[in-house]
Amino acid sequence: MAFTNPLDVCADKSGAGVYMDAGRDYGLTSVSVDSFPPSLTCHWTSGHSTEAVWFWTAPLMYAGLACSVVCCASLLINRRRNR
Repeated sequence: MAFTNPLDVCADKSGAGVYMDAGRDYGLTSVSVDSFPPSLTCHWTSGHSTEAVWFWTAPLMYAGLACSVVCCASLLINRRRNR
């Protein structure tokens, strides 16, 4: 969803077609999207920015990548031993 339409992830579209922060009077100025590690930052007219991706997402992806490398390596080592 963040890659197809990041504006909808950050804000709600008003009747005038302007993206506004829910419950506040801040307008959305820009959105920064990075694919790896995943990041979606919303920049508001008030000057503050909010991150729409949880802080634990990147460490969890790196841990999953490390676990898959270790599992593949152990499978290859075990396969060579049993030959």
